[in-house]
Amino acid sequence: MKAIKFFAALGLLLGCSVSWAQSVTGSYLMSFHSCDKSLCEVDPMHHTVRLVESDDLLTWSPVTDFPEDVVGSVPDVVSVAGEAYVYFLDVKSDPYYPQAIVMNQTDGASEQRHFEILDSFGATVAFVDPSAILDSSGNIVLFYVKHTTPGSCASYPCTLAVHSATEDRTTVYRGTSF
Repeated sequence: MKAIKFFAALGLLLGCSVSWAQSVTGSYLMSFHSCDKSLCEVDPMHHTVRLVESDDLLTWSPVTDFPEDVVGSVPDVVSVAGEAYVYFLDVKSDPYYPQAIVMNQTDGASEQRHFEILDSFGATVAFVDPSAILDSSGNIVLFYVKHTTPGSCASYPCTLAVHSATEDRTTVYRGTSF
């Protein structure tokens, strides 16, 4: 429970307070992954992406219209113009395949989309642990670790750099190219 309160408070500090009607009724959103403990200790491919909402940051309920069978790990959510963008990695693919579920916060309609981060030469960046925020111009910004395998280091302790990328607003679908 302390971890949920910590991440909810962190979301509040980052300015993620929102309010909607119908599909999403809570003032705050939080994404996380869950799994059967006996399966997760062996393999993250059993992680399931979840989206919950709250009005008081203490009591959380599942968002009713969010898909229940989304396999993925280390999700993060950001709200933009009436849509919730839940970013995560599909852990059943190799390398991990970046996905976003875009959910309309009024009617609950959702669509799963691929997203990518490109370097300055236009090449796709391999990364893990996407974390999304909105910048002061209303753009989605992803923070991520350039890496192909989560939690792997040549030797411990190790340091991995955190990078950021801003969405390319010229693409057909918002929040899918950075």
